[in-house]
Amino acid sequence: MLTIGSSFSDLHENVYDATCSKNIVCSGLFFDPLSERCCAVQNEENETIFRLCSLDTSIPDLIFRSRRRNQIRSICFSSDFNAAIVQQDDAILDFLILTNGNVSAEFQQPPKFFKDASFIIGFNWLADRQLAIITYAGVEFCSLNVHRKSLKLLKSFAHSTSWFICFPDSKLFLFACGAATNFLHLISFQNNTISNIGSINVDFGYSAFKPRLLERDVCISSIYGHICILILKFDSSNGFATGLNIFEFPDEKQPFSSLPIFKYLIKFELFGLVGVQIVDNLILIHHKNVHKTLIFDIKMNTNQFIYCSSLQINENLVKCLKERKDKIENISNENNSINSFLYNSAWKMIQNKGFIIDMQFGIFTQIKLNLNKAVDEMKDLENIIQFLINRSNSESVLLDLLKRIILKKEINFGKVTQIIRKILYNPEINNENNSSPQKGKSSLIFNYTPNLVSHNSILRCIFEPLYQHPEVDKKYLANLMIDFFLILKQRKIQIQNHYLPELLLKIVADAKMWTCLQQLLQYRVIDDSKFLAFELISLSDECPSLYQIALDMFNRRGNTDQISEALLCRGHVIDALRFTTANGGGGFKEGGTTICNEGSGSQRLDKICLKLLNSAWICPNDRPLRYTIYSYLQTNGKLKSLAESDDADFERFSRDFHSLYSSEELKEAETSFRLARLSSIRGRNRRDSQREESFCSANSGDADILE
Repeated sequence: MLTIGSSFSDLHENVYDATCSKNIVCSGLFFDPLSERCCAVQNEENETIFRLCSLDTSIPDLIFRSRRRNQIRSICFSSDFNAAIVQQDDAILDFLILTNGNVSAEFQQPPKFFKDASFIIGFNWLADRQLAIITYAGVEFCSLNVHRKSLKLLKSFAHSTSWFICFPDSKLFLFACGAATNFLHLISFQNNTISNIGSINVDFGYSAFKPRLLERDVCISSIYGHICILILKFDSSNGFATGLNIFEFPDEKQPFSSLPIFKYLIKFELFGLVGVQIVDNLILIHHKNVHKTLIFDIKMNTNQFIYCSSLQINENLVKCLKERKDKIENISNENNSINSFLYNSAWKMIQNKGFIIDMQFGIFTQIKLNLNKAVDEMKDLENIIQFLINRSNSESVLLDLLKRIILKKEINFGKVTQIIRKILYNPEINNENNSSPQKGKSSLIFNYTPNLVSHNSILRCIFEPLYQHPEVDKKYLANLMIDFFLILKQRKIQIQNHYLPELLLKIVADAKMWTCLQQLLQYRVIDDSKFLAFELISLSDECPSLYQIALDMFNRRGNTDQISEALLCRGHVIDALRFTTANGGGGFKEGGTTICNEGSGSQRLDKICLKLLNSAWICPNDRPLRYTIYSYLQTNGKLKSLAESDDADFERFSRDFHSLYSSEELKEAETSFRLARLSSIRGRNRRDSQREESFCSANSGDADILE
């Protein structure tokens, strides 16, 4: 699950310099917290070569020289890399002004305020030109003036200090004092103002084996949006670490308004020398003796680690270590070189983000999570899902796992829908939770949001591939797709107009769940759309009732032209003519008057007339239908513009129309029609007279009874 060496820098490589022909030995490795890079220092007789390396291969190394006075104890860079601070003495700092990657100016500066007790134990950059200098007597915050080559004192805070820790992301400082250095005082420097938070007295397990709390035993980090102080707990009988106390600032928006409170106690099941790191909100406990790493996730379980494994070395780093084995003493073979690298005492562990500097091999690297291996090695699926939700950049792994669960039906249907509800991203709710902080307080707020997935990603990465998978349970997938669609409707998540309903329709139809599909359409669970109606017509061969549902959908949307086209495709030419006339589509209106005389409306009318005529002429040997359609359109004046045009199709229809019937056949038809009409009139009159006679006889019978 944990890998090391996927990206690394070999800091024992000599820096190439045209003016230097001899080998230069690396004399120190220092981590820069602001840039998250490592600086390798190589000494010459009168000069020092600095090489600032990054794990990002796209960022070139920064190499420069400065004069050498003493052994370099520490170095750090401003965020814009225009200045650097180097400590070579107890009570004075060297400031290097960098221009285009070269040292353009140097000057020295002792502490401004604490001059009498000015032993400097550390310093940190806070901004481009703002820094903190920490002495045994207190801390002073200064501003660097590059042009004048001087410091301006902003604020100072007096407090006796044995060692300190700075968390630059929030400008939080922790000062340790007391006989056992377990009295921890906290301050914050925000907007040129010092906030004196207060002090906490820590029980770390004082004993003869562990008489003092050291800097390496304490860590400050942000875990799940809360700033936490992590302090190792030691066994009084042997001095080995047995647990980890976690203090948490309770207020997320204003964390430094009160002291941190004790929140968790994590117990280790292994004994020995340990190191603590925070990687992607996970607490890593490295055990040197057993070469194991315990992984804790306080959001899932604080009573027990969620996983225990050894670090896996990347192949590229293995090759580098094999090449290095001859240069390191007491390493006889390749396996010893790898074993000597892992969990060795020369590791300088940067407690945030898993950075490691190996002082023996000269390797700068980082521990990273391999989420694919985590899925393979962890057993409980529900814990794996929650683990992936809590991790950053886990969307692809999470979706692949969920796709596998659905395909193999590894858990029941109800739990799958619960997982989808849990991982689904809701823009409205999540945007409210992630609203930007107020101006001036951004450095105090560490927003944490679970790694949720958009509905488009779920459709693209789960439902689409499974719809095309030959081994998937189609009904299971269709029911899951319906539940997913209902979840989106319930949460009022905006969806694409055609994409999701189309996919839902295909999946349900592929499962042959016609009754369920009809209910979804009739109860308007799926919104009406022109595209959806056409899909229903294409499916009506398998389920005939979908044809009428599609026509009703067209009618609700006012798509009269599409209804006419659908009727014409089925060969219902008379019905299409009646519908078009009754609904005024395409320039038709009851009574035969045209409602569009402009050019665009006239063109639309001509197109509909041609469609009606073409559909009538397609029907084989149906002379009455052709004659009826053509004569109706001609009588009502719908063919006027077509007759004036040179349309070849209309000329063919007109020519065929006149040859449909001879004059004798037309006269015979008119005579038959007239006689049929007369007989129908006579029959109607006869029925009316019989009705009157029966009414009169009934009235006369009533009159006799009254007499």
